[in-house]
Amino acid sequence: MTGRRVVTNRRAVAKRRAVTGRRVVAGWRAVTGRRGGRGPGLPGVGSAAERSSDGEHGAGTVLVLGIVAALLVVLVGLGGLAQAQAARGRAQAGADLAALAAAAALRDGWEPCGRARETASRNGVRVVACTETGAGAVRVDVVSGPTVSVLGVTLGEAAGAARAGPATARAG
Repeated sequence: MTGRRVVTNRRAVAKRRAVTGRRVVAGWRAVTGRRGGRGPGLPGVGSAAERSSDGEHGAGTVLVLGIVAALLVVLVGLGGLAQAQAARGRAQAGADLAALAAAAALRDGWEPCGRARETASRNGVRVVACTETGAGAVRVDVVSGPTVSVLGVTLGEAAGAARAGPATARAG
């Protein structure tokens, strides 16, 4: 052994021999004979020829990024659906209140559609149609004031319709 220093620490030598089964020289790797690096048998150690060449390195990262992107798309879609459902609920509540106000105004001898427009504007909706259906009943169609939009894309307005009047005016 020319130029190499032999390890004199008996415990270290015994430990290395138990792992590699070879004689240990200080600072030299027992398996490859190269200086430095990690110990033998550890993953990711060795030349490019010793590493796997299957092209799968980093596939887990790409998979995780794909899953995260898909989850974000689903969450944005669910947020849009929740916003649309809330707008639909506001429009329907506004239509119900406007129809009740119009029916009460018609019963009391007032202009029903004017009262329906006033009540609808107080509830944040706009009347698009108001018709007297006969026998003291009124039908009111409304759309919600603010439009539904997701990520700056406008999806439209929510609509609602309601009919109100005395029980004798029910359609059979």
